[in-house]
Amino acid sequence: MPVNDFPEPFINCTFVNDNIIYVNLFHTYTLCHHHFFYDRKSREIHLHTKKVLVGSNNKNFPFKCFINEDECEVYSFYRQGQSFRVPYDRVAPRISTGASTRRLQEQKEEFYFEKIYDKDLGKMYLINQKALVCQCSS
Repeated sequence: MPVNDFPEPFINCTFVNDNIIYVNLFHTYTLCHHHFFYDRKSREIHLHTKKVLVGSNNKNFPFKCFINEDECEVYSFYRQGQSFRVPYDRVAPRISTGASTRRLQEQKEEFYFEKIYDKDLGKMYLINQKALVCQCSS
């Protein structure tokens, strides 16, 4: 069901690797964010997570998601300024050396959530997997 005056979808995704897809969606009726990893080979869903977005309204939606291969995380941004960082090393482990191996071996949370901006987000780009550049949509 579309939101009036917004052509963007309530769901978006990004490829983690050739077989694993990160999917995140927003259920407007319950104001709940859902994310999970879908394995195309086995056709299974892994690490499904649900979180109520307090302070959100039914005109919110996941706007963009990016992959950070250095940190083995997916970054997901919502129109109303919420952000999720979701580690993917449990579903798509990677062989690495040096500093990257230490980061992978650290115990990571299931996901990290924060409110990064108090205005509506617009176009955005992730530069060198480190710097988010975005504009306010209003």
